[in-house]
Amino acid sequence: MSYIHVPIEPIKVMVRRQFLFNMEEHHGEWESGKIIALSSYPNSVLTTQVLLDSRGLFSDIPLHAFGTSKTIPTVRKAYYANCPSAEVTAVKLPLKNGIIFFKDSNDTVYATYLVTLDWYNNNEQMHLLTDEEGNFWLHPNHKILWGKGINELPKYKKLRTTWSYPTSSSGSTTT
Repeated sequence: MSYIHVPIEPIKVMVRRQFLFNMEEHHGEWESGKIIALSSYPNSVLTTQVLLDSRGLFSDIPLHAFGTSKTIPTVRKAYYANCPSAEVTAVKLPLKNGIIFFKDSNDTVYATYLVTLDWYNNNEQMHLLTDEEGNFWLHPNHKILWGKGINELPKYKKLRTTWSYPTSSSGSTTT
């Protein structure tokens, strides 16, 4: 069982330097490093622990701190939702590339799969992906279609029903 910090296989990134200086200076500059862990603080966006190539270690770096484009993705687009709890696991599924469909707009992004986060006590699962400009995206199953050549997302809804083996003669199958 993991709480708050989940070590992951290192992911090479370019960090927008202003995030390393409290957003006060170094805008338009980048520094290379690796994401070595993901952090799930309840009711906050997913953040990372980054080991810079210059040997500095930074915590609480948000996903929109990464990338090589001059345009920083908004928090509303980089993330689908806040972390529901501190209890999270990370797993690598056999997925490759997908198209992310954003809520509240008709925008899409073609991105490469990195890792899946599962908030197992909250029935929430989201996938971390990156695009060709090094931007990162955290979105759920029902907002991603896997593969190329797909232009429209069916009106999927997240399954919230859970099932349990009946322990009484009542035959109940949902909880």
